[in-house]
Amino acid sequence: MTSLAAETSLAADPDQVSADAALEALRRALGTPSVDVEALEERVLAAVDQRIAELTVPQSVLVQPRREVPPVKIANVHRKFRKLLALVNRGRNVLLIGPKGSGKSTIASQLAQALDRPVLVFTCSVGTTKADILGYMAADGYHESPFHVAWRRGYVILMDEFDTLHPQVSPILNDGFSRRFIQFPTGELDSAGNLVPTPLGDGGVIVAAANTVGKGADKQYVGRSRIDDASTDRFELVEIEYDEKVEDAIVAGLDAPARVKGNAKSVCRDLRKAARELNIAVDYGIRAMTGICEMAMAGFDQDEIVYGRLSRGMAAADWEALTHRVRIPPLTT
Repeated sequence: MTSLAAETSLAADPDQVSADAALEALRRALGTPSVDVEALEERVLAAVDQRIAELTVPQSVLVQPRREVPPVKIANVHRKFRKLLALVNRGRNVLLIGPKGSGKSTIASQLAQALDRPVLVFTCSVGTTKADILGYMAADGYHESPFHVAWRRGYVILMDEFDTLHPQVSPILNDGFSRRFIQFPTGELDSAGNLVPTPLGDGGVIVAAANTVGKGADKQYVGRSRIDDASTDRFELVEIEYDEKVEDAIVAGLDAPARVKGNAKSVCRDLRKAARELNIAVDYGIRAMTGICEMAMAGFDQDEIVYGRLSRGMAAADWEALTHRVRIPPLTT
């Protein structure tokens, strides 16, 4: 029987042997009549995908919120997570600034997990009112808002889409975010007839998330408001960029062929790089990568996936400019 070493000795100089000849030598050495190249490719990609997932293990943290509770492992954390955890443990408010899909909301949830605290995600908008945040007094008494519940109980409070708040609404929180007391319209008065302020509950943390730094709408985020500097000054601003290790770990865990997952990651990263270079207002993060895989597994064809997760109705000239630089690989199963 011919040995594998003997058969592959033909390839001593790789430049002189074609890929087909090398594959044929391997077939004969293994004693198999043929090799399913597509199946082999899928297995290799799956192995690579698994290895990538293993290499992201350092992106997990082990924390013990309190002595009386066991340590908890938090997986797939952003590279700035440890610094953010240290900052909020020092009693600071943080404003996370970053593009969509960069993990801002996930970071807030992971902070709550690390601190063993409930989390309230308060989604702001231009229509958010003072009563939405503080609650209101009516004839039948005080109508408590979810924000008030979270405030007095010491939740991790995420003010999501913070840069969409109307400029006349955000200042009502300034004093509270600084002094850790807010006057809610509860009807509870002190001896001087003033509303008794409600302190932030023990363990409470204030996190805000925004796509802009509070300077108003831009080409990409057109529904953003200007935020008074007195409001942003209550926070430490932390830029949250895309973390490719986190993306790798999340995509590796998706139920999709390895080829689709690899192509989803590569095309999103290539497109967002090209968009930055061309100054085109579009971002491609983990939601785009996940969406590609999910649409593929649901049976959508290439054009439908491209429209649903990549071009998404953008100006034809912008999409043409992007695809002039980036080849869209096969995204279907």
